[in-house]
Amino acid sequence: MLSKEKSALFIQKKWRAFIRKRKADPENVRELASVLGRRFESADDAFTCLHENKVIVVANGSREKPFDGHSSFYVNNIRKHLVLLSPKVIKARNKPPYRAKYPVKYHREPGYIGTYAVIEAKDTAHLQVSDAGIKQALQYLSSKGNLFVLDDIYTNVFDSAFRQECKYFSVRPFSYGFHYNCHTFVLNVLLRIIELKRKESVLAKYVSG
Repeated sequence: MLSKEKSALFIQKKWRAFIRKRKADPENVRELASVLGRRFESADDAFTCLHENKVIVVANGSREKPFDGHSSFYVNNIRKHLVLLSPKVIKARNKPPYRAKYPVKYHREPGYIGTYAVIEAKDTAHLQVSDAGIKQALQYLSSKGNLFVLDDIYTNVFDSAFRQECKYFSVRPFSYGFHYNCHTFVLNVLLRIIELKRKESVLAKYVSG
């Protein structure tokens, strides 16, 4: 049995490793998105894909400032992302989004305390913005190198990967922070896409063999 001092050091080591992993999430999202697809070079290209049945990945954040910026998906011009909403707003929704089990207890902006992290499956608020405004936002993201489109071969498993992650998120003891945030959500969906395609490939080989 470990002594109290060794137990404390072990816990500290695990915690530091966990923090390093979470801080790397934004970079890992960009790396995976570039492997599963391509980085946009222009706003016009991104705008065209936005209105098609393409999976667009917005990958913001950095290791130094992991909570800066927002990461999300756009699929067929519908935004799917993790946001913070008040209980009142959640209750008013006709179809409540996937919600974390616990409210936010600590936040650098006190106004967010008491809200819940939720995954919205069908956010259309951006449709109220003019085409020029959307293109400007896309140009900004593409100039930063934070905007990607997944290859078509991954489109067929995106919905399954998304639903799996939503269910996982809603049953786990999550609030909002280093354990789970918008970058974690996007990263986990991309990892699930890889796993689903791997299983699809194994099944195809089994059936053909």
